[in-house]
This record gives sequence, C-alpha cells and structure tokens, in this order.
Amino acid sequence: MAHTGENEMGLRKIIDMTRFASIFILVLHFYFYCYAAFKEWALTSSITDKLLTNITRTGLLEHLHTSKLIALGLLIVSLMGARGKKNEKLQPKTILLYLIVGVAFYFSSFFILRVNASIQTIAMYIWALRQ
Repeated sequence: MAHTGENEMGLRKIIDMTRFASIFILVLHFYFYCYAAFKEWALTSSITDKLLTNITRTGLLEHLHTSKLIALGLLIVSLMGARGKKNEKLQPKTILLYLIVGVAFYFSSFFILRVNASIQTIAMYIWALRQ
C-alpha cells in the first residue's frame, strides 16, 4: 500500500479532530462541575445553559469520571496515530512512573472537589493546575 500525501493529511486531520474532541469534553467537564463559580463570575449565558442541559441529558456528565475517561480514551486514540520522536534512553520503569503520576493527577479532581472550600477557590485551583 502506497503512502500518499492525501492519506497522511487525512490521518492528521482525524488525529487533530480527536484531540480537539478530547479537549472539548474536558472543558465541558470543568464548566459543568464548576458551574457555580462561573455563575458567580457572570460567565454563563442562556445559550451555554441550554447546550449544557442538552449534553447533560446524554449521560456524558452523569458521573464525575465518565467524561474524563472518554476524554482520556480519545486522547489515547489520537496518540496512536501520531508519530513521535524516539528516546532510546527511556526505560520501561520511567514510562510506568510517568504514567502512574499523570493518571493520579488527572483523576485527583475527585478529591479536590470534595475539599471544604468555596467553588470559586476550587475552580481557580483547577484552572491553575491546567497551566
């Protein structure tokens, strides 16, 4: 099978779209679970409220981890099609350590949302972690 420029461009577009979908789901997740902070800061509108209501009916945001798992799955799919630079010095132990630490941070918002603080403080903290 010949590799043509069209095939590579198509694959790149699919990878980019999958990555965008992953980021979009995470933004929706953040907006939904920190909605009180956005409302307090006057960063809501009737359009986003209707959109969020319709998306909530799908069950995507029903549980805290559902949307995060879907976003992580989409990110993994996008990484499968991406070419990367090989690092010969990278050991399996290092990869496993990075993976464990990354997943722990990724799912730590469950505990952050349980902290006895105002939703504005929690939202600002989560936003700062993203930076």
